Amino acid sequence: MKTDYSNKNNAELLKDLDALKLELIKLIAQANTGASSKEAGKIRGLKKEVARIKTIQNQKFKGANQ
Repeated sequence: MKTDYSNKNNAELLKDLDALKLELIKLIAQANTGASSKEAGKIRGLKKEVARIKTIQNQKFKGANQ
């Protein structure tokens, strides 16, 4: 699911972030209800994607303020 987020503007990043968070919420809910444990890897991957987007947003924000 790796995507090159560095070429996207803030609106696109926010859209991607919302979609990832929604999917993450669904997977966590499934895991809490006793779904298969193979989803744990997918949850970890989604969390990393969310962190990547937030990191890029912070880098762009700091770059704009300097």
